[in-house]
Amino acid sequence: MRDWILKVENLTKIYGDGCPNCLKSETNKCPFCRATIAVNSVSLALYSGEILGIMGESGSGKSTLVRSLYFDISPTLGEAYLNGEERNIFNFNSQEKRKLRNFNMGMVYQSPYRGLNFEITAGGNVAEKLLMANWRSYSNIRRRLIDLFEKTELPLNRMDDFPATLSGGMQQRIQIAKALANNPEILFLDEPTSGLDLSVQARLLDLIKKIQQELKISIILVSHDLGVIRLLADRVLVMREGRIIESGLTDQILEDPQHPYTQLLVNSML
Repeated sequence: MRDWILKVENLTKIYGDGCPNCLKSETNKCPFCRATIAVNSVSLALYSGEILGIMGESGSGKSTLVRSLYFDISPTLGEAYLNGEERNIFNFNSQEKRKLRNFNMGMVYQSPYRGLNFEITAGGNVAEKLLMANWRSYSNIRRRLIDLFEKTELPLNRMDDFPATLSGGMQQRIQIAKALANNPEILFLDEPTSGLDLSVQARLLDLIKKIQQELKISIILVSHDLGVIRLLADRVLVMREGRIIESGLTDQILEDPQHPYTQLLVNSML
């Protein structure tokens, strides 16, 4: 068994006042206080060098889960630990969380408008991540940008262009280059191919697979697309109304789903 790199226990996110009955609710809406339980008592482990897929329909809580782990959202309850770190990272102060984001984690959002600053150039967006990790030499930053652009198959002559002038596929590649800037241990991908043309999706997925195999990075991949999960994920968690309702190896889940909801989900995507 490979070593785990991230362990999450009972992660919960409630929108609203909440009450003692929230976590007992069978849906993501508490019938007593009407709070929304976006994520309900989720536990998982991410192992070194694996791609863990999280699938489910819109509103299942999968993006809230990942954004909580990247500190975009503060969870209501729960614990998360990095391998070798004894403290619950949700209890870190803002400076400690910022350090983890800058050095240990990378994120690629579904919308490039969430992950990129459209007021600065493509290269500037990636350099921003380097600067936050205390890179100060212009020549070293430029060399690193060239390396990252080549790794993500971005044309070097577009480095000084603004994101708005680039295609959706290129914008996602800039996000990937930015996420990889400081060689993170964990990469979060939140619907990275959603809204892209099929041919662009295919090239981007090939790129992600190539980078993961080359860098041996651990990835949590959120997607509602069965094809994306099948191509990339080693293991799969299936979420419904904030809870994990089934988990297992990708082939096992997609070829022989046990839960009625997973069966419906898989059949609807065939």
